Amino acid sequence: MQKMDPNLLSRHTASIYSLPDEILGEIFLTACSDRKDLDILLDHPYQKVPQTTNPFSFGAVCSEWRDAVLSTPHMWTDISLVLSAEAERKGHRESSLLSHHLTHSGSLPLTIKLRFKDEKVELQYATLPPDDIWRSGGGRSFVQLLASSAPRWHTIDMVIPPNWYFIFRDKIQSFNNLQSARLRPPWVDNVRVQVNTVKVLDFFKDAPKLRNLRLGQYALPDRQVQFTWSHLTRLTLQKQHLVSCCQTLELATQLTWVRLVSPYLHPEDYMFMEQRSREIHLRRLGYLTIEKTTWKDHPFFQFLFSVISCPALHCLELISTKIDLEQQLPSTFSQPDTTRITRLLLTVELAGSHQRLLDFLREMHHLEDLELHIEPDYHLYHTFFKRLLLERYPAQGTTYALPNLVKFGFSGPVVLRNSSLDSAFVKILYFRRLYYTSPTTLTKLRVFIFETGGICSISEERKKLLNRLVEEGLELKVICGGSSWF
Repeated sequence: MQKMDPNLLSRHTASIYSLPDEILGEIFLTACSDRKDLDILLDHPYQKVPQTTNPFSFGAVCSEWRDAVLSTPHMWTDISLVLSAEAERKGHRESSLLSHHLTHSGSLPLTIKLRFKDEKVELQYATLPPDDIWRSGGGRSFVQLLASSAPRWHTIDMVIPPNWYFIFRDKIQSFNNLQSARLRPPWVDNVRVQVNTVKVLDFFKDAPKLRNLRLGQYALPDRQVQFTWSHLTRLTLQKQHLVSCCQTLELATQLTWVRLVSPYLHPEDYMFMEQRSREIHLRRLGYLTIEKTTWKDHPFFQFLFSVISCPALHCLELISTKIDLEQQLPSTFSQPDTTRITRLLLTVELAGSHQRLLDFLREMHHLEDLELHIEPDYHLYHTFFKRLLLERYPAQGTTYALPNLVKFGFSGPVVLRNSSLDSAFVKILYFRRLYYTSPTTLTKLRVFIFETGGICSISEERKKLLNRLVEEGLELKVICGGSSWF
């Protein structure tokens, strides 16, 4: 590498040091904040957390930068700590880091992310959560210091060992600023889960601003707990059985967004399904996501959609979910609330006739955004797409299925005829892009994304036709066998 001119380097360095601390602080704050908001990130747990620059990195450069960092309280409000379960003495180090953040952030609200270093280590190397290690000494002083900052918590994402609550109970009086919380016991993602019987929400009954709650595999409280469920607008429940889910949803009447991760059926749920008849009214619910279900849990879908009344529902997402087309779709999604949705995302493993899937999708007249991601064990025929997007529905009628569709996305196996899809795509896209001007109106398709592992070709003539649509504004992406057409 060529060496920089010393005179030029000197001029640039002098310019940097001439900046006031307030300007330097704003520059550093922008660098530290260059990531997605934690509250949004928690809604999408599969995204990787970006590595961010912390205030210590800037403060270590020189004394001028250190002064600028120390005089910028907002740089210290985002606290991310990874606690070690190796030795209790390391609590002193973590206490020092936390103390720096609390001191230099003044009285500003805090965003805290707390994890254990050994949380995802295989169970044979770390079979116990770090409860006992953090019970006294340096670990205890850290927990006490953390608890003392509770009135300033705004957003928290914490793995909390059960015995910490005994310290919290003595130190925490209220959570006046807390608006978003993700809480779960250690090892909830592993096969052998450490079941926590502590009613964690007992500690959050005095959180008047809490609106967004994500709970791991905690034992949910009964109605006697003083937690105000009706304040919540966003709720995530992880690994809860049907009774817990229904009882919780019944209490949280103001929800607009719900995510159920790995729900399951417990033996007592079957008696509950037989006896339960009243509806759960969630009149503001607009978003519903269900993730990671199994074949045996299909009664969960049927019962949940039969008892929930959610007239405002417009987004339904089923992710890593197993669906039996013969048993689930016809009855589960026949409710009026589900036919009015405008966005549907299916990332599923299917079994049964694809005609069931076709009939189900055709009934969703208000759908504007459709994404289908099919697991490799199930194959759709290429005629499925023509029947969904080209044919009249009903057959003798004057209208077409999905008349409001604006975005269509698909990925998965497809059985091809003559290894060619280009003819079907040209017909579909020209129809959906141009037919909207006719008396029987279709909304103009704006996005078409298609990906399959099969090998298929496209003729030059048809490629020109598709390119013309792209030039006119269509967002088009077609990938077959790893090769992109555009």
